Amino acid sequence: MLSLKKIIDGMDIAFFLAMKNLFHNKKMLILIIAIISLGFLSTTFSTSVINGLKYQIEEKAISVMTGNVMIEPKEDEDFIYDVDEIVKKALAIPGVVGVSPHINRGITLVDKYGSKASYQLKIINPEKEAFASAIDNNILSGRYLSKKTTGEIFIGADLTKKYRMQEALPSIDADAGDKITAMFDNGVVKQVKVRGIYGLSFAATDIYAYITKEEAKQVFGMTDEEMDVASEIMIKTRDRGIEEDIIFKLKQFGITGKISSWQEKLGVINQFTDSILIVSKITGLIGIIIAFATIYIMIYINVMNKRSQIGIMKALGITKETILVSYIIQSFCYGIIGGLLGVILTRYVIWHYTINPIVMPIGDVVPLISITSYIYSFIILLLSSLFAGYFASQGVIKENILDAIFKG
Repeated sequence: MLSLKKIIDGMDIAFFLAMKNLFHNKKMLILIIAIISLGFLSTTFSTSVINGLKYQIEEKAISVMTGNVMIEPKEDEDFIYDVDEIVKKALAIPGVVGVSPHINRGITLVDKYGSKASYQLKIINPEKEAFASAIDNNILSGRYLSKKTTGEIFIGADLTKKYRMQEALPSIDADAGDKITAMFDNGVVKQVKVRGIYGLSFAATDIYAYITKEEAKQVFGMTDEEMDVASEIMIKTRDRGIEEDIIFKLKQFGITGKISSWQEKLGVINQFTDSILIVSKITGLIGIIIAFATIYIMIYINVMNKRSQIGIMKALGITKETILVSYIIQSFCYGIIGGLLGVILTRYVIWHYTINPIVMPIGDVVPLISITSYIYSFIILLLSSLFAGYFASQGVIKENILDAIFKG
């Protein structure tokens, strides 16, 4: 058992020995610190890229599928009623920047060659939709809808053969400006013009067709009063993290129905993004193991090369606790210097890729990492360095004096 009193009494000697060992071979010191800092960089940077990818996927889904908050009908009802009043109340809540009601119907599109694609049709007010979603800012061809647009349709990239990402999905051969046949779910069939095509490079978002309420009045024979309903209401907030506050205030306003945050709505996508985070945890573990192994090997080699010196120091009265603590301090210094350099390297690399995002099929990804992640990784690195120093040196330190001298 190690004596705490002996450790405290010999701390000044332990620190002196640690510094002598640390700077005895400067080239080796630089090499060890470089390996540790690069290990820290690989751990934190890979995590930041995965976090950025996860954020990008969530943003795309929020911007088209759910908004930050989604209002849906009560379980026993098909529609939300008095929608205009709900929109006014929602827009009065601080932090809400856009509210867009959707009436969802079915539609089948047919191109000039007879190819068909059946998808969900969303009846919208284009002006409100522009504040609540991102479809108007991600146009691949043509133009966005205007409030009075009739006889035209706005569709997602995966509905078209030219722009689709998902080859397995049914699609039509059409581009902006082309005439296609639209078969609505009430039996109406008419020729419409493709006004524009949007795409966010994400399969779950690029599969909708949009028409205006003015067009819907003609197709479905609905009056303005009958159009004051919605299958869903998408609410966009200025920032993430305030969804529960928005939901609470909506309920305070007496708005009923099913009110959900984007986290609740994106169940399957959340499972996918959470599975991505497992990769980052594995990568982080590998980085810690590399740091532990590097320090362990270097300390162990150092101790083995100095067995005779350790034996002589013990013969001169320096306690085994003092010698052991000196190697623990040495390994701790490796960890803290390597960790600090790793933080600097990581911040520089993340800054570089923030200015020059990583191009991926889903879009440009900006690495994201929190201060908490830096602190967590740094603490784990320091702990691993302490354990590496202890386990690498404690075996030789326990040897008796004669064995250490003559076997060294």
